[in-house]
Amino acid sequence: MITPEQHAEIRRLYFGEHRKVGTIVTNLGVHPDTVRAAIALDTRVIRRGACRRSILDPYLPFIRDTLAQYPRLRATRLYEMLRPRGYGGSANQLRRLVRVLGPRSTSRGTAAGWSSRPKRPKSIGARSGRSGSAMARAPSPAS
Repeated sequence: MITPEQHAEIRRLYFGEHRKVGTIVTNLGVHPDTVRAAIALDTRVIRRGACRRSILDPYLPFIRDTLAQYPRLRATRLYEMLRPRGYGGSANQLRRLVRVLGPRSTSRGTAAGWSSRPKRPKSIGARSGRSGSAMARAPSPAS
């Protein structure tokens, strides 16, 4: 962990004096990853709450209402409903939104009573009460 003064010094040397990472490392005696992290810390600004507008924004009320009324409606059918209303985006973009908005908590297979994994057949030994290793042994000769 570096102090705020070291952080400011690293950024001043890198951005102000245009020094290389290796030069800063030898001057300050810190690890190269520390210098890279200090440089990248403020250059990758993450703006929270400021999202770009989506092409689907004008259609969100319609999509939400339709999914509330028909929760199992597929995104491709919803796409066919939006095209006449003027939607010019792709079906994949709509699929991503439906995946987020859709109230599907279970997959379609489990909702219909199917399990998600195929059942394995029981072994012969489990039915007869004997272990599988006893069944696999060859009978001993009676001579």
